[in-house]
Parts: sequence; C-alpha cells; structure tokens
Amino acid sequence: MEHLLTFFKQIAETYGMTTAIACLLLGGVFFGIHTLIKASPTLIEKYIDRRETQQAQEHVKANLKRKNIAAEVSRTLSDLIVNTKINRAILFEFSNGSSNLAGLPFLFVNATCECFAVGSTSIAYAYQRVNVSLFADFLLEVENIGYIYIGHSEDIRLTFPAIYNLLKQHTCGSAVFYAIYGVDQLLGVLLLTVKEGHIFSVDDVIANIAEASQKISGLLCLENWEELVN
Repeated sequence: MEHLLTFFKQIAETYGMTTAIACLLLGGVFFGIHTLIKASPTLIEKYIDRRETQQAQEHVKANLKRKNIAAEVSRTLSDLIVNTKINRAILFEFSNGSSNLAGLPFLFVNATCECFAVGSTSIAYAYQRVNVSLFADFLLEVENIGYIYIGHSEDIRLTFPAIYNLLKQHTCGSAVFYAIYGVDQLLGVLLLTVKEGHIFSVDDVIANIAEASQKISGLLCLENWEELVN
C-alpha cells in the first residue's frame, strides 16, 4: 500500500492530480477485471450446479404433478364409462414438436389416458406423437363446434377418411369426439366409442361427457386458471 501511495504521489506531482486519479481508477478497473477472470470459473461452476439442481427439482415436481393428474383423469374416464355404458374413453392431448426447415412448428397429438370396458384391449399405444396435420380439418371442426358425433363410421368415409380409418381399424361403432378447452386454446380431444355394430345416442351421454371434459380441463391447466383468478 505504501508503494502505491508513493507511486500515486509521483504521478500527481509529475502529471497533475487529474491524471493521477485517472490512473488510479484505471488500475482499479484492471484489478477488478483480473479478479473476476480468476474467479469466473468457480462462479460459472456454481451457477451451472445451481441451475442443474433447480431443473432437476422442477423435473421431479412436474413428474409428480403429471402422475397425480393422470390418476385423477383415469378415474374420471372410468366413471364416464360406468355412467354412459360406452366401451372406451381416450384422452388425446396436443404437444409441441420441432419445426420444418422454414421454421413452421409441428404439432402432435398423444393418447395420454385410456379406460375401456371388460373384454376390450388398449389401443392408446398406437397414437403417440401423431402429426396433427393428418387430422387437421377434422380437429378444426371439433374445436369450432365443440364436439362431433358419429353414429356410423360410414357417415364420414368420404368427408374425414383418416378418422374413418381410425374407427374401422379398431372396430368401433358410434363415436363422439369432444373438445377439451383450456384458458385460451384447445388442449385436446376426448374420444368415446362403442364396439362395431353397436350404436348409442349422443343425447344420452352428452351431459356426462360435458361434465367429465370440464373436470379434465381443470386438471390439465390448473396453474393457468389460478393465475387468472389471482
């Protein structure tokens, strides 16, 4: 420190106090930069470790939340099957994907929950990460109208061939595709079907479906609803 003061005094006597102060400030800046450079690897490592820990905790929390929601959705679909006497209920949820070379994002749909009556088998595994573009016109109509009832699969053979093939592939009779709305967007679609050769009236089940869809919507976007309320 004594040498620094002596150096500062010599600069002040030779070049003036302003120059001496400027040199002192410049030296302080260089010293600060030097200290930061030496300490930066440790700081960066601490930041990365803290960020990774935070992400891991958020991931665990999100997984637990999804498990709890999935269990509640499953109970809702199970009750729906009992109350309506239908054969199968599947929840399809939309998810984001990567984009094409022009930057236009892809949108996918996944069968995230399924319940079915005794004697039937699961088909949800066949509908994971399905490109929405394959059913875009049909899904747009479901979103706009709220639901689409199909009494016989043959009724949509020409208008919606992709949906027709879906129903025929799994030997479905009557079906209802019901929109699941979020705060400001379509979250997914609830599909209810009976076995091929069987028919149900939409008037007999629509109230139960509407109640179930509202419950599922609340579960899927609970945080968004809480933000609007608060």
